[in-house]
Amino acid sequence: MQNESEKMILNNYLAMKKIEEDYKNQKLSLDLILEIHGFVTNNLLDSNEEKPKLRKNNEEIFIKDSIAGEIYHAGPKPEFVKKSPRSC
Repeated sequence: MQNESEKMILNNYLAMKKIEEDYKNQKLSLDLILEIHGFVTNNLLDSNEEKPKLRKNNEEIFIKDSIAGEIYHAGPKPEFVKKSPRSC
């Protein structure tokens, strides 16, 4: 049985292979980002029945030190992703 870290490593590896083999020539789109998000989070989210989606404005996300609680990065608001020219 794999622990969460092992699942994350495997999911990222499989996602990178999928990108290299199937997606590298596709235009980046929000649908493609959400599809890749599904591969990366497979068997890791609390609700595996839930489809990948953008966060709601009131759902903040941070990269932080789990012991000290220091925040290293605050994720952008969801509307940034929708408006970003990189996601078109």
